[in-house]
Amino acid sequence: MNWLGVAAILLFSVCAYADDLKPCTSDMRQWQPPFTDSLVTYDADFWLKPETYRIEHCKHPTPETLKYCQRSSFVPGTHLVMLFKQGKEACVAMNTKFKGAVHETTGWVALDGLKELPESASMNAWQGDWETASGTLNIIISGDALEVKGEGAWQGPVATAVHTGDFRATAKTDSNTLKLTDGDCTVNITKVGEHLIAHDNNQCGGMNVTFTGLYRKFPHNG
Repeated sequence: MNWLGVAAILLFSVCAYADDLKPCTSDMRQWQPPFTDSLVTYDADFWLKPETYRIEHCKHPTPETLKYCQRSSFVPGTHLVMLFKQGKEACVAMNTKFKGAVHETTGWVALDGLKELPESASMNAWQGDWETASGTLNIIISGDALEVKGEGAWQGPVATAVHTGDFRATAKTDSNTLKLTDGDCTVNITKVGEHLIAHDNNQCGGMNVTFTGLYRKFPHNG
């Protein structure tokens, strides 16, 4: 076999291997239930946004993977949303808040550092102000149902380019999912421990406004 044939086989092998790697991204439009509330059980290594790179690549980085692998850690007791499992690793997500701004983080963590938790179906667990980087969901109990008020915004490239959206809807639930409708706007929400994951139908406000995303409750001084 000539060198051209060898190179073609190697290229095919690399591409096939890459195709087997499901990206771990922060685009919540890609993810659908079920999701799992997961508790960190030890000081787990966490790799921020390596996407198609895996933990094994980050532990022994090359100049290429080094650009994508940022190492961090979580203390025991931290709640993460497990988006999906792949081999001995899990793609996880969480929201944090710093100086008033909400930041969404996704990445890979080893499965043996996580404990999967059952989800509470209590209506009380839904109550509160839930935040993401571009909007909020205020949820209160109204009789035997939940009333949800959503407010969102999209900031354009200049300060005056701001598009907004909002909805208000009431629905009943006896599980960790909630389906809301306000006119043409539809929002489906899944509660996952300390987080909510919402998906809308892109009919809930001005251009580029979306309620799709990862939400979390924070202390008012967070």
